[in-house]
Amino acid sequence: IINQMKRIYLIDGSSLLFRTYFALPPLMTTKGEPTGAVYGFVRILLNLLENNSIDYIGVSFDKGKPVFRLEKLPEYKAQRPKPPEDISIQKERLKEILNAFGISVIEIPGFEGDDIIGTIKKMADKENLYTVIVTGDRDLLQLLTDNSEVLLTKKGISQIEKVTKEDFVKKYGIEPLRLSEIKALTGDKSDNIPGVPGIGEKTAITLLKKYGSLEKLIENPPKGKIGDLIKEYSKQILTAKEIATIKTDVPVNLNIED
Repeated sequence: IINQMKRIYLIDGSSLLFRTYFALPPLMTTKGEPTGAVYGFVRILLNLLENNSIDYIGVSFDKGKPVFRLEKLPEYKAQRPKPPEDISIQKERLKEILNAFGISVIEIPGFEGDDIIGTIKKMADKENLYTVIVTGDRDLLQLLTDNSEVLLTKKGISQIEKVTKEDFVKKYGIEPLRLSEIKALTGDKSDNIPGVPGIGEKTAITLLKKYGSLEKLIENPPKGKIGDLIKEYSKQILTAKEIATIKTDVPVNLNIED
């Protein structure tokens, strides 16, 4: 049945643009316009278009600051350096190229590209479409369901790893949706989300497998040091889960046909 479903490809534009920017040498036009990241992105795009049967396709980008996450956690992503100036020049050029391809570019002020993908994925589920998410960001694995997969770009731009819900469950032993619960306990350095001291991924997964949900773990923590830490950091844990959870209700004013 899955093979007969129409396919929608959702590309995490911000993630791929950054990945190609840092993976490739700084190419330039004869007029001095930087083009390395655009070149890398277009190569990935052409590869996808040539080798897959795609019914719908869209590219999302972050736009402005992620307001609702910063309200909950002001230090969210605060440690990241400001993006290089020539990456924003290339982003604008890339958007022109995507428009020329007839590919929808979706940006919503105050939201991250992940949240846009989460929202469109939910719309696609209602229309019984098979969703393929293309990204360099493992956070999007939480959107995996039976009718979707994630194509993760690995080192450079030529390697892509396909991850299904089955792969995720085999590796972690819990549902993909609970990835935000793992991050709530361990924290996430790249997003500057704090974790519980002394709880690594292995311990977090063991606890989450044992308890049906993060909330149940907080309500009835195990005895001993770990339980004491969970009690002490319970408020932080719940905030971190909220921050790490991809939204699926962003005000996207379009339908799949667009």
